[in-house]
Amino acid sequence: MSTPDGNFRETEYLGLGFLAVKSSVLLSRILQGQDINDDDKYILKRAQDFLTEVSSGARLVNSGNSTNANAIESVRKLSYSVEPIKLMHEQIRATEVEGVFNDMASAIESAIASPNPADLKENELNRATEFFKVLHLSLLNIVENKQKRFGSTFELNFARI
Repeated sequence: MSTPDGNFRETEYLGLGFLAVKSSVLLSRILQGQDINDDDKYILKRAQDFLTEVSSGARLVNSGNSTNANAIESVRKLSYSVEPIKLMHEQIRATEVEGVFNDMASAIESAIASPNPADLKENELNRATEFFKVLHLSLLNIVENKQKRFGSTFELNFARI
């Protein structure tokens, strides 16, 4: 199996960035008591899965144990989250990452199942909203810095077609 090239990584960053933007918007809407549709729920399910992967990656890094079948994927998702964790206003110790991300994933799962404001886990949903906002900015920064250093890979791809 070959290593992903820069184009793949940039595409992955952009895809994850879009997920982060959409998730933060949808979570804000839920917190404001607005309804979401089935497409929105699908996006939030993907966000929940991402947070669960980060939690699993943290478990693997901290204890050597993983409940996830794809440990490499979990650690990669954790690596995307390191900078946003540092940039968030609250301090999360390394030993807390697994639980914090698991709690955020659980809160999203509950919000998908019952977006009733009385049932929402507001603290965890607010934390997830902030995390996804910061994740988006972090990924955007990575892509912009790469493009400043190496030029836009998208222009090169279009030139080959």
